[in-house]
Amino acid sequence: MTLKKAIKNINIIIVLFIISPVFSADSNKQHSQVFICPMHHHIQKYHSDSCPICGMALVLNKEASEKISAIKLSKTIKETINVLTENVRRLDIRKEIYTGTILKQVEQPTTQITIELLKPSLKWLKQGGLVEVEAKDNVWGDRTWVGEITNIADTASPQTHGYPISIKLKTPYGILKPDWYITLTFYGDTTPALIIPFKSILFDSDGNTHVIKVVGKNQYQTVPVKIGVRQDYLIQIIEGLEEKDKVLTDGQFLINAEKK
Repeated sequence: MTLKKAIKNINIIIVLFIISPVFSADSNKQHSQVFICPMHHHIQKYHSDSCPICGMALVLNKEASEKISAIKLSKTIKETINVLTENVRRLDIRKEIYTGTILKQVEQPTTQITIELLKPSLKWLKQGGLVEVEAKDNVWGDRTWVGEITNIADTASPQTHGYPISIKLKTPYGILKPDWYITLTFYGDTTPALIIPFKSILFDSDGNTHVIKVVGKNQYQTVPVKIGVRQDYLIQIIEGLEEKDKVLTDGQFLINAEKK
C-alpha cells in the first residue's frame, strides 16, 4: 500500500469517529412532509395518496419527516469521503433480458432455437424482435449471431411454467456447433426514462430503495425512490426524483450509515 493510500484510509477511519458532530440534520430542518401507510410503513410518499398494497389512505407521519431532514457536511469531510454527484437525466433506455441454453442442433442455412421465459419478460418482447446469440469457441473466439423472434407461445409449459419463444437464427458459416452453450440477449423497445447510475441506489433490509439527494450546498437528504428498468450501469427512476436533481454516486454509503 502506498503512503498516499494509507493516509487516505486513516482519514476515512477518523471521519467515522468525528462525523456525528459534523452532520447537522437537527440544525437544517428542511422538513418535507412524508405520508405513510398505517398498515405498511415502508410505503412512503411526499404527497397524500393511497397505499398500492391495501388501498388505505396514506397519513402524515412526523417521525418520517424528521428522518429525511437535510444532512450538512463540512467541505473537509466531503472531500475526505470522496463525495461525487451526478444529475438525474432523461434518456431512451430499453429492457434487456438475458438467458442461456445448450444448443441441441444446428442446421444450414437457418437454425430454429426454442427458449423458455417467464411471463413478466413477455411484455418486453414481440414477434419480429431481434435476439443476439453469442457462443465462445477456443478456435474462433467469441462469435455473435443475430436471430429473430418468430413466435411467442400463449400458454406456459406445465412442467417449467415458462413460455416457449421460437427464434430463427441464420448460421451460414458452419461455425456454430451442436452441444455448445449459447447466451441469448432479448432487446425490448426503447422508452424515455429518468435515469441515474445504478450504484447510486441504496437497499435497506426490507428491500426498499433510496438515494442520497443534494438539497443545497454541502447538504444531502435520504429520498425513497421507485426503480424500473436497468440497462448496463443505468437504472430507471419511476418515482422519487425529478430531472436535473443531483444524487450521490460515491460517498453515499457513509452518509447513509451515519443517517441511520
